[in-house]
Amino acid sequence: MIAQPPDELKLIRPFIHRGNQMANVDPVITYYCYYWATKLALEKELQTATPECGTYMMGIIQDLEGRKERLSGNDLITDDMAAQAYVENFALKIFNNGNRAIEARKITQSTPDALQAAVVFLELTKIFSNEPDPEIVKKIKYAKFHAARILKALREGEDPNLPPTPLPKSEQSSSPPPSATVEDAPDEYYSVGSKLPDNSMNNSSLHPSKPAIMMDKLTLLAATYVYAGGHSSLNCQICCLLPPIYDSPSSIKQIHNGNKTTVFPNGYSPITWLWG
Repeated sequence: MIAQPPDELKLIRPFIHRGNQMANVDPVITYYCYYWATKLALEKELQTATPECGTYMMGIIQDLEGRKERLSGNDLITDDMAAQAYVENFALKIFNNGNRAIEARKITQSTPDALQAAVVFLELTKIFSNEPDPEIVKKIKYAKFHAARILKALREGEDPNLPPTPLPKSEQSSSPPPSATVEDAPDEYYSVGSKLPDNSMNNSSLHPSKPAIMMDKLTLLAATYVYAGGHSSLNCQICCLLPPIYDSPSSIKQIHNGNKTTVFPNGYSPITWLWG
C-alpha cells in the first residue's frame, strides 16, 4: 500500500485510495489505479510542485515497477485488449451495484461510496484508449452527480431516494381500454332468451353432425345487440366486434344474408340469424 499523497497531488488521491483498497483483493486493479495516478501527475508535472511531491512520485514509480515484475506472467498486464475488457467489466460491475440501489429506491450509507468507486474504476478505461467511450463518459457523470446528491441528502437528514417516476401522459392515453365483457352489458341483454323464435331449437344447423360456432363473451354481447335490433348496416360498430371469422364485410354479409345458428356457452339459448 502507498501513503496518501500531499495536498499538491490531491488530483490523484482517489486513485491511490481505491488502489490501496483493492491491494489484497485484486492486484491487477491496484496496479492500474497506481499507473493512472502516475500518468495524470506526470502529464501535469505535479511532481515538480514541491520536493515532497517529487519524492512521493518516485515512490509510486518504484512500486509500479515491482508490481509489474510480480505480475509479468499475467495477460491482464501484458495484453492491452484483455486488460481493457477486464478493467471495464470490473468498473461496470461496481457502477451497476450503485445504480441498482438508485433504481430500486433502496439507497444506503454505502451507495455513494460505491458510486464514487465506480467513477475511479471507469476512469481507468482511459488508459487503453485516446478517445473514451461516450457511454463510459455518461456513466461517470451520472455516478458523480448521484454520489454528490445522495451525500447532500444524507447530511441534511433527507430521503436520498428519488420519488417514483410517474407514467408519462402519452403512455397513459395510449393504453388500450379494457375489453368489454358480458358483465359490462346492461341487464336487458340477459333477457334475450325470452325473445327467441319458438322454432330456434329445431333448426337443423344445431344437429350434432354439423359444426357449431361457440361464441366468447364479447361475441355474445355483439350478437345479442344485433338480434335485439341494434344493427343498422353491414359496417356497424357492433358487427366489427365479432370474431376474426366475421371480420370482413363479405363475411358479415354472408351472416346477414344466410341462415347461421350460433350456440351460446354456459347454457344460453341459441340465436338463429335470419337477416336477408
